[in-house]
Amino acid sequence: MSRTRPLVALLGVLLLGLLGCTKKNDSGGDLPAADGLLKAAAEDMRTVTTVRFVIEASGTVAGLALRRAEGVLTREGDAQGKAQVEQFGTNIELEFIVKGSSMYIKGPTGGFQQVPLGLASTVYDPSAILDPDKGVANLLATATEGRTEAREAINGVDAYRVSAKLNTRAVSSLVPGVSGDITGQLWIGVDRPRLLKTTFAVPGQSGTAAGTVTITLSDFDAPVTINAP
Repeated sequence: MSRTRPLVALLGVLLLGLLGCTKKNDSGGDLPAADGLLKAAAEDMRTVTTVRFVIEASGTVAGLALRRAEGVLTREGDAQGKAQVEQFGTNIELEFIVKGSSMYIKGPTGGFQQVPLGLASTVYDPSAILDPDKGVANLLATATEGRTEAREAINGVDAYRVSAKLNTRAVSSLVPGVSGDITGQLWIGVDRPRLLKTTFAVPGQSGTAAGTVTITLSDFDAPVTINAP
């Protein structure tokens, strides 16, 4: 028998062991408990004063015509941005401004039109996102059965990915019309426990397929000025 074969086999074992150790180190080692991450993120999100948001919906989400919305938002509920909504099977681009108790909408043609904030749900009202009692802070605080799955980057920011069962009432405050059991994933910052992203499947209704909603947050506490048109 050639003396090189045992040597090659030994090198193979050592190489596999080395690769295994490297993989473990790249994953960040032990991951923190999900309950602690969710609690810390809920407390931190209650202090956020402004944020940039992107909301995307795919599939069928009952009661929500929104397909995509992005903009900036203050804790007082003022917001400004653009939205893509579905009307009669066609996607329409809109601009919106939420200021005080009014919402202003600008369609593909013409200028802004003022509508009561109570009618904003026909488009999408993002003002609840930073509400400490019914926004993402409440979504985090009421999440259960959490499990930390991995450490990965969201838009270049290190985060822990947590899977959890989301409270239906908390989700419906952010996405009207949602019902049923909801399991989602939440990405919580490593250096500061802020919610960077969450995605969850919304159960279908009346035989329709499930839809998916993704909310991405960034630019926390950046200066924001929103004026009525």
